[in-house]
Amino acid sequence: FAQRRNPYLPMCPYGGRNRDGHVVWFLHQGRLDAKKFVEHRQVSKDQDLKHLELTLEWMLWHLDTLSRREQRMVYVIKVADFSGLGAEGRKLPIFVPEFKAFMQDLLKGMQKHYCEHDSMFVLLNTPFAFRMLFSVIKLLLTKRQVSKIRMFGDTSQADVRSNLLQILPEEVCPAAYGGKAEVVTGVFPFATEADIQEWYQKRHLLPVETVDDAAAAAAAAATPAPPAATTAATAESVAAPAASGEQATERSDAATAVAAAAEGAAAPTSAVQVREG
Repeated sequence: FAQRRNPYLPMCPYGGRNRDGHVVWFLHQGRLDAKKFVEHRQVSKDQDLKHLELTLEWMLWHLDTLSRREQRMVYVIKVADFSGLGAEGRKLPIFVPEFKAFMQDLLKGMQKHYCEHDSMFVLLNTPFAFRMLFSVIKLLLTKRQVSKIRMFGDTSQADVRSNLLQILPEEVCPAAYGGKAEVVTGVFPFATEADIQEWYQKRHLLPVETVDDAAAAAAAAATPAPPAATTAATAESVAAPAASGEQATERSDAATAVAAAAEGAAAPTSAVQVREG
């Protein structure tokens, strides 16, 4: 991940685990440089898309492994920082069509191929325009989805830091937010010009990530099928999502709405949630 990640899209998919054992994923939308993301590169955007999809594949595998080992459901807490959005000459993502299309492709794939895996979204340093837009998008969400979202203010304020430390342990919380983690790979410290230049010179030299279709098919064939429903109650629980179009609509991923608010785009609400939060 560290070698292939794009420095113009700061994120750390694994920043540790919180007190409840959930995995913490950090994003810094405020430092996102959408224009340079699409223009300053020596590999295709498809490779970045594949890289993010493989990251999601790993994350869901890791969550499944932890859940089975610990005999409970383990989810992801996504912490998104919006400080610096549109500053220092960075264009807002909504004004960069190629980046907007990239994100739409990513979100489409997430809704189609990945079940909901988030237990909470923590939004930091949200600008006024974002809060106004999100107040509208929130109307499209269910109460359960809205309950997953925590919108905090300025992380330099003592009360905000105190609230954040109720969610993240000090050793996982970045120092920038009042914690003890000085390094959060991919997010903190910010990438320097030298870091970006090194990535630019070396990224295209890495081998293209591929999937062995024959091996994948063999692994799928060797995977035991899930047991069939053997009781009326089990059969009813399996059939219920398909029987209720209203429930299916309500089970859209809240992550899409949060991302859409950041992008300034309307959030689709048609995905069926498989992994319940």
